[in-house]
Amino acid sequence: MSVRVKLKIDLKPLERYVNVLTKTGQSGFNEVMIKWIVRYKKFALARYNRNSRGGGDWPPLSPKTKKRIKKRSRAILKDSNTLVSTLDPIPTLDKYPKPGIVTINHYRGITIGFGGGGAHPLSRLSIGRLATVHHLGLGRVPVRTILVDPTQEIKNRMANDVRDVANKTKRLLGMK
Repeated sequence: MSVRVKLKIDLKPLERYVNVLTKTGQSGFNEVMIKWIVRYKKFALARYNRNSRGGGDWPPLSPKTKKRIKKRSRAILKDSNTLVSTLDPIPTLDKYPKPGIVTINHYRGITIGFGGGGAHPLSRLSIGRLATVHHLGLGRVPVRTILVDPTQEIKNRMANDVRDVANKTKRLLGMK
């Protein structure tokens, strides 16, 4: 079991740019995917950090949990920093660039999430399974949604990434 976010951006208005980026022999779309990975992960990391400090929509730690973890961090989902470190904005298309991180490259998109077999140091669960437990709120654990759709501003910036890389590619190819 793993947690993944699926974001759809309508590429129809950008079709002429996408066509340039996906022409045979062009690696422009991979450049776009890397930009999208970094952009989304920065968004998700900022949200995670805000929610961990109690500033977002995650429920606070129970008094029992606070007492149990008094020697460690009292921030939500930050005991070992294992989950949050999987949100590092690593610019790579490798499927498992480090334990817990999932990036799957598709023809015109990318899947980002938690998964793989990396073990969480303070749990008997894998990083992906532990993320799923918190994301969905399984058992006695409250829902703490980790991966969400980005804001419209982030989506607009992602669309701009397509335009920027396509225009750069067109210039390199001598196209107008």
